[in-house]
Amino acid sequence: MTLHKIVLICLTFCLASVSASGASLGKVTRVIGQVAKFGQGDTTEKVLKVDDEIASRDTLVTQEKSMAQVTLVDGSTLTFGPKTKFNFRHMVYDEKKKRIIEFDLLYGQLRGSISKTVKGQENRVKVETKTVSMGVRGTEIVMNHKIEGVKSELSEVALISGEAQIRYKTSGKVFKLKPGDYLVAMADPGTTYLPTKMMRMGESVMRGLQGNDIAVGAVRDSSKIAPLESQIPDGLFLEMRQDDSILKK
Repeated sequence: MTLHKIVLICLTFCLASVSASGASLGKVTRVIGQVAKFGQGDTTEKVLKVDDEIASRDTLVTQEKSMAQVTLVDGSTLTFGPKTKFNFRHMVYDEKKKRIIEFDLLYGQLRGSISKTVKGQENRVKVETKTVSMGVRGTEIVMNHKIEGVKSELSEVALISGEAQIRYKTSGKVFKLKPGDYLVAMADPGTTYLPTKMMRMGESVMRGLQGNDIAVGAVRDSSKIAPLESQIPDGLFLEMRQDDSILKK
């Protein structure tokens, strides 16, 4: 092998490595209201607009009456409701080899549609809150995380389609969700509520969630975003269960 070829191979490898390390995870495809992101090490926020890129360790923040949608490079879509903070901690993607996703919902409202496009054997998609760690595959989910008071944190997950496995961090207990299941998990089991509870959604609730994506494209005026229009409003799951006595110890 000539020196010229060796240099070309090394240069190509180096460029590929830089490209991989700085590659975009996806793009912003919808924005309504006030939405911003913080990159790793940033001291000021950047206002987000459609077609802006999202990179590893970026943190997206939506304000009141604001919504955003991000389409990842694997075709998955993540839609964020008002008053949400979400960290794109880590993603590795090669359609023919593997997909590794590790994201964090710090607080707020998320609806995710996770694609099935990966052909390789290594396919791990994980979304975490302080309360639960959720592994999904070919899945559509709705997820809320609330901080209540000083210590209490509440995670709520509804599975619309696909597969999901959720680990409750406090005890390590694992729940396997089927479409129509939803799980409530408290980070502070010292309250009067059960630390975790898995239930079934009613048929009318499932019909309302199926095929009824967040109306980000349909709503133009941020002042018109009402909780029901977002499809993942604050307190959605409290409305589902109507009577919280079923969670009492």
